[in-house]
Amino acid sequence: MALALYPHATNSTRNRQALTPARAVIIHGYKRGWCNLMRLNKLKEEKPKRKKPATPAWLHAFTRQCEKDGLPHVAALVLFMAQTGARVSEAVRLEWPQVDLVNRTALLLRTKTGTNSTRHLTDELVARLHALKSTCSGR
Repeated sequence: MALALYPHATNSTRNRQALTPARAVIIHGYKRGWCNLMRLNKLKEEKPKRKKPATPAWLHAFTRQCEKDGLPHVAALVLFMAQTGARVSEAVRLEWPQVDLVNRTALLLRTKTGTNSTRHLTDELVARLHALKSTCSGR
């Protein structure tokens, strides 16, 4: 079924979009007494390729383009994630009360592991965040 529905997809997509919903329907039917329990084996998935971090040259070019486009907040966000290892969800949840520019730290709340995590900020990032904070101090 998964191969017929998604002939050009990867096995992980077939598992996620075909087999998992079918398994849920079968289990629901079994719990209601409509059918016998059947097992569906997942298709073998390849290991995901390791992602390469952005190079310093790319980060520099990106931040310069953000400055030209008037998007200093995007440059600061990308630099924050690149320099602290923060996930996108962690970085966008960061608020000013969790940022300590004097001690050069940021406290990430509710990380993926369920704990808070302190991250240390570079001089460049502190300067960018200081400039951003002064422009949005009216909020």
